[in-house]
Amino acid sequence: MLERLQGNNFFCFTKNPEKGADTSISLISSPDVKNISGKYFIDKKERKSNNITYDESIAIRLWDVFTNLTNFNSL
Repeated sequence: MLERLQGNNFFCFTKNPEKGADTSISLISSPDVKNISGKYFIDKKERKSNNITYDESIAIRLWDVFTNLTNFNSL
C-alpha cells in the first residue's frame, strides 16, 4: 500500500516529523494560548474544524459506540 501512496504523490502533501510537531510544540510552549482550550489549530493558527464535528447527534452516537466497545460505563 505504501508503494501505491508514493506512486500517487501522497507524500508531497505530508510533513516531516519536525514540521508535523511544530504546531503542537508551539501550543505547548506559548503563553499566548495558555488559557485557550478546545480549539483546533493548523500551522499554528486557530481554525474552525470541519462542520461535521459540530453535529451533536454524531457526537452522541460516537460516544455510545465508544462506551459500548470499551465497557466504559461499567468501570
